[in-house]
Amino acid sequence: MPLGWQCTPAGRAEGYTRHQCGAPSDDGPPIGGELVVRDCPVPCTGSRQVAMRTAEEAWGLRWTRGGQSAVYAERSGLLIDGTPRYVLVVVAYWRGGEGDVDRQLVLRMTAPLDGANQLRRVVNYLRDTLVF
Repeated sequence: MPLGWQCTPAGRAEGYTRHQCGAPSDDGPPIGGELVVRDCPVPCTGSRQVAMRTAEEAWGLRWTRGGQSAVYAERSGLLIDGTPRYVLVVVAYWRGGEGDVDRQLVLRMTAPLDGANQLRRVVNYLRDTLVF
């Protein structure tokens, strides 16, 4: 996560972890949201991935393919609590070790409009480091 961001555990069960991550703000709305990692039962087929993705809240936005094993939805100016925000949801699948794809990552974040690039940098980092 970017320098100055904090992540705190927000839920854990077998095959599932959830963190709240972001940057506090003294002078405006915060940047951040949640990061969820859950198991995808092997074989984690395309149809299973679609079913898992369909269950994710994406503010009613349309998914865009972001690679072989990732999709995203984003919008600038979505009103949340009466304030225009940049919103981003990424759902990706990867191999947690050797072998088949067996994990799902969900990143759901919001930012003030001028903070959109911070969220995009987080996604670019994840894309560059995870083995999709």
